[in-house]
Amino acid sequence: MAEEIADAVGPSLFGDAKIFLDSAVRQHGSETIQRMFDEYYEFMGSHGPEDLLRAMAKRSYYTRAWSVFLSHYPLILTPFLMRPTYEWDEDARGLEPLKDIFDAGKYSYMMNYLGLPAAVISTGLHNDLPIGVQIVGRRYREDLCLDAIETIEQRAGVMIHNLWNREG
Repeated sequence: MAEEIADAVGPSLFGDAKIFLDSAVRQHGSETIQRMFDEYYEFMGSHGPEDLLRAMAKRSYYTRAWSVFLSHYPLILTPFLMRPTYEWDEDARGLEPLKDIFDAGKYSYMMNYLGLPAAVISTGLHNDLPIGVQIVGRRYREDLCLDAIETIEQRAGVMIHNLWNREG
């Protein structure tokens, strides 16, 4: 079901963005931002109003299925990205890097789409960039997610200290 949900996110998110945000992006956005939105629309697709309503109904189905699953497993550990962290501007380098980032971040944006609480915590560095995990919880149980990442942080350390220490 995860792949099905991940595939549903893009056209829903960018259908909504195209309807409600695109005119502001065109009016106020830089050339880079406008190009990036065009790439998002190309890569993810975008539902029109009628399909967007159907997608919202399907989202309720997915949310219920995850709620049932989380009633048995109150916390789920997922990767934040299923690859090493990307460079700060990688999403602006064109369609192929953008696809790679979205493919790697499925668990992150899926949980946002479903409205589930999720907390991300750095667990270390890979090639001098932070890497981390995500804890997903049941609706309204942000407290469990925060308790879990606090426990991880006690073992992994506070990443900002590690980043500051590498600077000098």
